[in-house]
Amino acid sequence: VMELAKPRKYDTAEDLEKKVDQYFAVCEKDDVIPDRANMCLYLGISYDLYNDYENNRDGKYEGFASVLKKAQARREAWLVRWLASNPKSSVPAIFLLKQAQNGGYVDKPIIQTEDVKITVKINGTGTEQFD
Repeated sequence: VMELAKPRKYDTAEDLEKKVDQYFAVCEKDDVIPDRANMCLYLGISYDLYNDYENNRDGKYEGFASVLKKAQARREAWLVRWLASNPKSSVPAIFLLKQAQNGGYVDKPIIQTEDVKITVKINGTGTEQFD
């Protein structure tokens, strides 16, 4: 039995971006928090296909990843605005911002474990004495 390939949901990154823009417009209009699950439902795609787009699986989805990265930044910006404008919603906003798909915020500083080389050049006559 020969399997027929499914038609592509979006032929180009531009087609996907138009639909993503529509999704964010609906969220703004309806005052709905944009999230990846709801966006996938709106786009009519599964998480697996979202991941294929994000990773350009088999080189078939050129440019799709940048559309999804932009959508992630838009979700993060929306949550930060929500946090700033509605202090009573700070706990859920912070929780959402900590999720990787919404920015991956952390409560503690990230400690750099790599060696850092610092070079200091001191100009002068070279005759001064230091204690």
